Amino acid sequence: MVKGEKVKKTFSEDNKGIFMNSTLVSRVAKNKTEEIRISVLKNNKIDLRIYFNFPNEPEPKPTKKGLWLSFKYMPKVITALEKLIKNPKEALDVELDTTEKEQIKIYNLEYNGKMFTHIRSFYQKDGAFAPGKGVSFSENAFPALLEGLKKACELNGKV
Repeated sequence: MVKGEKVKKTFSEDNKGIFMNSTLVSRVAKNKTEEIRISVLKNNKIDLRIYFNFPNEPEPKPTKKGLWLSFKYMPKVITALEKLIKNPKEALDVELDTTEKEQIKIYNLEYNGKMFTHIRSFYQKDGAFAPGKGVSFSENAFPALLEGLKKACELNGKV
C-alpha cells in the first residue's frame, strides 16, 4: 500500500456489517434501492439501519438512517408489528421510552397516500420533541422485519 492511499472498506456479511462487533441477523428489502439490516451488537443492542444500493457498487452501503434499540423494547415492538400484520391500517403510536432529553416511539403516518411505520428516536428541541434518527417502512416489510427482530431476540446476551 502506498503512503496516503485510502483503503476501500466493504460492508459484507464476511466482515459482519457497519460495526466491527456486530452480528448480521436479517436483511429486509425496503424498496428497489434500499434495505433494512438488523444486527445484534456486542453492547447488547439491536441495530436497525438503512443500507443503500449504489448502481456500480457490489454491496449496499450503510446510511446514517437507523438507530440502536435495547432488547427491553422488543416485546412492545414485536406486539405492535404483529397487530399491524393483522390490520395494516390500524393507527399506531407506542412510546417505548421517554427521558427528559429523548423519546423512542413506534408509530405510523400517511405519506403521499401510503402508510409508513416508523421506529424513531426524538430529541428535545425548543421544549418539544422533534424527530431524530430511525427507520421507516411500508406494510410490505412487516412480516420479514418481524421475523428478523424475533431472530435477533434469540441472540440476546449471546453475541
